[in-house]
Amino acid sequence: MVDSIKKLKRICQRPDNHNPEWYKFEKQWRYIDLRVTWLLLHTQITANQVTIIMILLGFISTILFGMGSYWYSIGAVLILQLVYILDGVDGEIARYRKSQSTEGVFLDLIMHLASVSLPLAGIAVGLFRQDPRISIMILGLAAGMFSTFEMDIQALKHHAIFMKLIRTAKGTKIVAKGLDTDRKTQMIKDSNLKIIFIRYINPFYENYLVMQIITLAAIFNNLYWVILFYGISFPIMWLIKLVHEYRIGTKDYDFLFKPYKK
Repeated sequence: MVDSIKKLKRICQRPDNHNPEWYKFEKQWRYIDLRVTWLLLHTQITANQVTIIMILLGFISTILFGMGSYWYSIGAVLILQLVYILDGVDGEIARYRKSQSTEGVFLDLIMHLASVSLPLAGIAVGLFRQDPRISIMILGLAAGMFSTFEMDIQALKHHAIFMKLIRTAKGTKIVAKGLDTDRKTQMIKDSNLKIIFIRYINPFYENYLVMQIITLAAIFNNLYWVILFYGISFPIMWLIKLVHEYRIGTKDYDFLFKPYKK
């Protein structure tokens, strides 16, 4: 274990060469997070576990903002400052323990979405409770939704490139073992619970079916039940898919990087 903060800094921290001005602003926080890293390195906590804690803190701050009270809001912003500090800690722990991973990057991206869009939605709810004007809720929804859309633009472009890369690789000799497994054969190997989920539950969250359900609900003047159903179930689906994607990892796509490995 490194007993010197100065030595730990050389191992864990490096300047942001892309934005040196922002790095100067961050120096005061890096001074704090390095000491938090030093403390956590004396425990068994992993970098990914720190990131998961940040995601949970994002939810907690949202709930506090939604209370609509001044002191609850102060508690929420203090939590967000803790998230900001921990955002440097997870990377420092990963660098020190040489445990950087694609899964860690994935969780970090989820954390950045949760720590912005969720609190904005919570603020909207809290303000609406104090002053129930529809304009407040509209602005709050716009802030929360478009903060997510803005962060997703480049990620979606990268996803399109990645899918094109997979299709190209499948058309060459670089083929992942088991990637082209027949769907029916794969379904047999899947658990019954997973089959039920894929066939009967997941379709209700596909864009096309969601739009049809909204259309029917509007015709029969029952939009409240749509919001009630999806307001409860979409967060659950988000959590299920987050855990699933994290657990399966990215090993199935390692073949894409083989031509570049020495």
